[in-house]
Amino acid sequence: MGTPTVLADARAAAWVLRRVRRTQGRATTVDQVVPDGFARYAVLPGEAEGTLTPEELAVLCDALAGHTATPGDCVLALPTTWPAGAEAAPAGGELFLAGRSVVLVAAALDDVVSLSYDDRPGRWWAQSPVVLWPQDRAWCVATPPRQRVTVVGGSVALVEDLVASSGLDARPAGPGDRLVG
Repeated sequence: MGTPTVLADARAAAWVLRRVRRTQGRATTVDQVVPDGFARYAVLPGEAEGTLTPEELAVLCDALAGHTATPGDCVLALPTTWPAGAEAAPAGGELFLAGRSVVLVAAALDDVVSLSYDDRPGRWWAQSPVVLWPQDRAWCVATPPRQRVTVVGGSVALVEDLVASSGLDARPAGPGDRLVG
Protein backbone atom coordinates (compact mmCIF):
# COMPACT_ATOMS: atom_id res chain seq x y z
CA MET A 1 0.00 0.00 0.00
CA GLY A 2 1.21 3.50 -0.78
CA THR A 3 1.00 6.33 1.69
CA PRO A 4 -2.41 7.98 1.68
CA THR A 5 -2.51 11.71 2.33
CA VAL A 6 -5.35 13.36 4.21
CA LEU A 7 -6.20 16.56 2.35
CA ALA A 8 -6.59 19.55 4.66
CA ASP A 9 -8.21 21.57 1.87
CA ALA A 10 -11.69 20.69 0.61
CA ARG A 11 -11.16 22.40 -2.77
CA ALA A 12 -10.46 19.01 -4.38
CA ALA A 13 -14.19 18.29 -4.02
CA ALA A 14 -15.44 21.63 -5.37
CA TRP A 15 -16.14 20.22 -8.85
CA VAL A 16 -18.35 17.48 -7.33
CA LEU A 17 -20.28 19.95 -5.21
CA ARG A 18 -20.84 22.25 -8.22
CA ARG A 19 -22.14 19.48 -10.46
CA VAL A 20 -24.38 17.46 -8.11
CA ARG A 21 -28.05 18.45 -8.13
CA ARG A 22 -28.92 19.75 -4.69
CA THR A 23 -31.64 18.14 -2.62
CA GLN A 24 -33.24 18.57 0.75
CA GLY A 25 -32.96 15.29 2.62
CA ARG A 26 -32.14 11.90 1.16
CA ALA A 27 -30.88 11.71 -2.43
CA THR A 28 -33.39 9.92 -4.62
CA THR A 29 -31.95 10.28 -8.14
CA VAL A 30 -28.63 9.55 -9.86
CA ASP A 31 -27.78 13.25 -10.39
CA GLN A 32 -28.24 13.96 -6.67
CA VAL A 33 -25.41 11.52 -5.90
CA VAL A 34 -22.81 11.87 -8.70
CA PRO A 35 -21.96 14.94 -10.79
CA ASP A 36 -23.76 15.64 -14.03
CA GLY A 37 -21.96 15.88 -17.35
CA PHE A 38 -20.76 12.28 -17.73
CA ALA A 39 -21.53 10.44 -20.98
CA ARG A 40 -23.18 7.53 -19.11
CA TYR A 41 -24.18 6.36 -15.65
CA ALA A 42 -24.56 2.98 -14.00
CA VAL A 43 -26.22 1.83 -10.81
CA LEU A 44 -24.86 -1.10 -8.81
CA PRO A 45 -27.15 -2.63 -6.20
CA GLY A 46 -25.20 -3.49 -3.08
CA GLU A 47 -25.37 -6.20 -0.45
CA ALA A 48 -24.88 -3.78 2.46
CA GLU A 49 -26.44 -0.43 3.29
CA GLY A 50 -24.20 2.58 2.60
CA THR A 51 -21.14 0.58 1.55
CA LEU A 52 -19.83 -1.95 -0.92
CA THR A 53 -18.43 -5.25 0.28
CA PRO A 54 -14.65 -5.63 -0.10
CA GLU A 55 -15.25 -8.05 -2.98
CA GLU A 56 -17.60 -5.65 -4.78
CA LEU A 57 -15.20 -2.74 -4.28
CA ALA A 58 -12.24 -4.77 -5.58
CA VAL A 59 -14.11 -5.74 -8.77
CA LEU A 60 -15.27 -2.14 -9.27
CA CYS A 61 -11.75 -0.71 -8.76
CA ASP A 62 -10.33 -3.21 -11.26
CA ALA A 63 -12.87 -2.03 -13.83
CA LEU A 64 -12.29 1.66 -13.06
CA ALA A 65 -8.50 1.40 -13.45
CA GLY A 66 -8.68 0.97 -17.21
CA HIS A 67 -10.81 4.10 -17.62
CA THR A 68 -8.55 6.81 -16.18
CA ALA A 69 -5.13 8.18 -17.05
CA THR A 70 -4.50 8.85 -13.34
CA PRO A 71 -5.13 5.60 -11.39
CA GLY A 72 -2.26 6.46 -9.06
CA ASP A 73 -3.81 9.79 -8.11
CA CYS A 74 -7.36 9.50 -6.78
CA VAL A 75 -9.42 11.24 -4.12
CA LEU A 76 -11.48 9.25 -1.66
CA ALA A 77 -14.17 10.90 0.44
CA LEU A 78 -14.21 8.72 3.55
CA PRO A 79 -16.59 9.17 6.48
CA THR A 80 -15.14 11.26 9.30
CA THR A 81 -15.44 8.10 11.38
CA TRP A 82 -12.55 6.63 9.33
CA PRO A 83 -9.75 5.89 11.82
CA ALA A 84 -7.54 8.76 10.60
CA GLY A 85 -10.46 11.06 9.80
CA ALA A 86 -11.56 12.37 13.16
CA GLU A 87 -8.64 14.77 13.53
CA ALA A 88 -8.49 15.64 9.84
CA ALA A 89 -11.41 18.02 9.28
CA PRO A 90 -10.81 20.15 6.17
CA ALA A 91 -10.01 23.83 6.45
CA GLY A 92 -13.22 25.83 6.35
CA GLY A 93 -15.22 23.30 8.36
CA GLU A 94 -17.12 20.11 7.78
CA LEU A 95 -17.52 18.79 4.23
CA PHE A 96 -20.64 16.88 3.15
CA LEU A 97 -20.71 14.71 0.03
CA ALA A 98 -23.50 12.29 -0.93
CA GLY A 99 -25.25 13.00 2.35
CA ARG A 100 -22.33 12.24 4.63
CA SER A 101 -19.71 14.16 6.58
CA VAL A 102 -16.38 13.21 4.99
CA VAL A 103 -12.63 13.68 5.05
CA LEU A 104 -10.74 13.73 1.74
CA VAL A 105 -7.83 11.36 1.24
CA ALA A 106 -5.46 11.27 -1.75
CA ALA A 107 -4.41 7.73 -2.65
CA ALA A 108 -3.83 5.36 -5.54
CA LEU A 109 -6.77 3.36 -6.85
CA ASP A 110 -4.82 0.21 -5.92
CA ASP A 111 -5.03 1.29 -2.26
CA VAL A 112 -8.78 1.94 -2.09
CA VAL A 113 -9.77 -1.51 -0.81
CA SER A 114 -7.09 -1.59 1.90
CA LEU A 115 -8.04 1.92 3.05
CA SER A 116 -11.69 0.91 3.19
CA TYR A 117 -11.40 -2.35 5.12
CA ASP A 118 -9.13 -3.26 8.00
CA ASP A 119 -9.81 -6.30 10.17
CA ARG A 120 -6.66 -6.23 12.28
CA PRO A 121 -7.30 -6.42 16.05
CA GLY A 122 -8.03 -2.98 17.46
CA ARG A 123 -8.21 -1.42 13.98
CA TRP A 124 -11.46 -2.82 12.63
CA TRP A 125 -12.91 -0.65 9.87
CA ALA A 126 -15.33 -1.51 7.07
CA GLN A 127 -16.62 1.30 4.88
CA SER A 128 -16.11 1.87 1.18
CA PRO A 129 -15.56 5.49 0.10
CA VAL A 130 -18.63 7.71 0.14
CA VAL A 131 -17.31 9.27 -3.09
CA LEU A 132 -14.26 8.35 -5.19
CA TRP A 133 -12.76 9.96 -8.30
CA PRO A 134 -9.43 10.08 -10.16
CA GLN A 135 -7.49 13.31 -10.61
CA ASP A 136 -8.45 13.45 -14.30
CA ARG A 137 -12.15 13.23 -13.31
CA ALA A 138 -12.77 10.51 -15.91
CA TRP A 139 -15.37 8.97 -13.60
CA CYS A 140 -16.97 9.43 -10.20
CA VAL A 141 -18.37 6.78 -7.85
CA ALA A 142 -20.73 7.47 -4.94
CA THR A 143 -22.38 5.25 -2.35
CA PRO A 144 -24.98 7.23 -0.42
CA PRO A 145 -25.70 6.38 3.22
CA ARG A 146 -28.79 4.41 4.17
CA GLN A 147 -29.13 3.01 0.65
CA ARG A 148 -28.04 -0.27 -0.92
CA VAL A 149 -26.82 1.26 -4.15
CA THR A 150 -23.63 2.66 -5.68
CA VAL A 151 -23.74 5.09 -8.61
CA VAL A 152 -21.00 5.51 -11.23
CA GLY A 153 -20.71 8.31 -13.78
CA GLY A 154 -18.19 7.93 -16.59
CA SER A 155 -17.60 7.13 -20.23
CA VAL A 156 -19.75 4.94 -22.46
CA ALA A 157 -16.96 2.32 -22.45
CA LEU A 158 -16.77 2.30 -18.63
CA VAL A 159 -20.49 1.76 -18.20
CA GLU A 160 -20.46 -0.97 -20.85
CA ASP A 161 -17.61 -2.70 -18.97
CA LEU A 162 -19.47 -2.43 -15.65
CA VAL A 163 -22.68 -3.84 -17.12
CA ALA A 164 -20.74 -6.70 -18.76
CA SER A 165 -18.79 -7.52 -15.57
CA SER A 166 -19.67 -10.88 -14.04
CA GLY A 167 -18.67 -9.61 -10.58
CA LEU A 168 -21.09 -6.67 -10.54
CA ASP A 169 -24.83 -6.47 -11.07
CA ALA A 170 -24.57 -3.07 -12.78
CA ARG A 171 -27.31 -1.61 -14.95
CA PRO A 172 -27.24 1.52 -17.10
CA ALA A 173 -29.01 4.58 -15.71
CA GLY A 174 -29.85 8.14 -16.67
CA PRO A 175 -29.10 11.23 -14.58
CA GLY A 176 -32.73 11.61 -13.47
CA ASP A 177 -33.33 7.91 -12.76
CA ARG A 178 -34.61 7.11 -9.28
CA LEU A 179 -32.33 5.23 -6.91
CA VAL A 180 -33.78 1.98 -5.66
CA GLY A 181 -31.98 0.34 -2.81
